Amino acid sequence: MISIRYELDRKQLRSVEKDLRKLESRMPKVLARTADKTATSARVLLVKEIQGTYTIKSGAAKKGMEIRKASGKDPTAVIRVQGKRQPSIDFRHSKGGSGGVKLQVRKDDPFEAIKPVEDRKAFIAQMANGHKGIFQRQADEFMGKKSPRLSKPRVRPRTKHTEKIKEHISISPVGMARDVYRGSGGVSGGLEPKIEDLFQKYFGQQVMLILGKKKGGGA
Repeated sequence: MISIRYELDRKQLRSVEKDLRKLESRMPKVLARTADKTATSARVLLVKEIQGTYTIKSGAAKKGMEIRKASGKDPTAVIRVQGKRQPSIDFRHSKGGSGGVKLQVRKDDPFEAIKPVEDRKAFIAQMANGHKGIFQRQADEFMGKKSPRLSKPRVRPRTKHTEKIKEHISISPVGMARDVYRGSGGVSGGLEPKIEDLFQKYFGQQVMLILGKKKGGGA
C-alpha cells in the first residue's frame, strides 16, 4: 500500500492567508476594473457585430452607445444604448428608378424596392431645413393650409402632390444592439457568451495583478 499526502507548511499557509486578506480588502477595486475593461471590449464587439450584420453607415453603429463606469461602491459598468428608430437613409439604399427607392437594412436581406403603400412609392428628398431622407406620401392625407406648397400658383389642394409625406424609418440602435447581443431577431449566434468569457478573463488578470503573479500594472 502507498499513501501520498499533500499539505501546506506553516510558511505557505501564512502566505495564502495574507493573499486572501489582500484580495478581500481590494476586491471592490478588482471588480470595478474588471467591469470597466469588460464594458470597453464589449462595446467594440457590439459595434463590430452591428456593422457586420447591418448596412448601417460607418460611425452610426456607435451612435448613442455610452459606457457608465464602475466604482468601488458600485462595481458595475453599464453599456447604455439609446436612440429612436433610425431613418432608413442611414442604411444601404438607392433611388431605384421607376420602382421607387431600394433599401437593404440587414446584409442577409435582399436589396429591394420599398413596398408602395396604395401605389405611393418611396422617394428620396431633402427638406427645407437640410434634412435628407426617404419618404412616402400618405394616401388621402393632405397638407395643411399653411404649407408652402399650397401657396404656389395653380397648385390644387387635394392631389397626390399635396398629400402629406412620412419619413421611412428602420431599426433603432437599441434593437440592433439587442439582436447581436442576444442572437435574437433572426441574428445567428449572439455575443452574450463571449462577453461573459471576457469578464472571467479580465477578473483573473486583475486577481493575478493583486497577488503579484503578473509583471506590469497594478491594482
